[in-house]
Amino acid sequence: MSRVFWRAYAALSIVIIIAMLAIPAGPALENRYAPVRGSVQTVEVIERSAGRLCWAWTFTKLRAIGSDNLDAFLVINGEPGGVAAPFDMDSGRPWGMTRYAVAARAEPYRLRMCAPLPPYVRLSDTVTVQQTAFYPGLWGLWRLHVPFPDVVSVGAKGL
Repeated sequence: MSRVFWRAYAALSIVIIIAMLAIPAGPALENRYAPVRGSVQTVEVIERSAGRLCWAWTFTKLRAIGSDNLDAFLVINGEPGGVAAPFDMDSGRPWGMTRYAVAARAEPYRLRMCAPLPPYVRLSDTVTVQQTAFYPGLWGLWRLHVPFPDVVSVGAKGL
């Protein structure tokens, strides 16, 4: 085989090794240097009834990019409680159809969201909603997972 072949082979091997090392680090680097949301976020519970938990979430969107998925889970008294299905409190639309997930302009937001609670959840139970949104990366090579702040509703004592 010729020298040109072996040089090309070595160069291609180096490129492949660099790519294999860089691609797993890509989402972490993008989250650090080109974040989707600002670091200051607040969540406050605004309503808790037997059938649902509602909260207000305030944050600043830094990039005009829409979420393509939301994972949301309930934790009841520290134990897994199932999948949550957050929806917009004002319109009743599910997360994927909210203006935040679809329109996604880079600006400050205050969303009022709710999640239905299973019938076995009592008002005395402490309920936490844990959420992670997924966004497409800058070059389409990966998806960014961006955790939301936990929504915590401490159960009422004596119920």
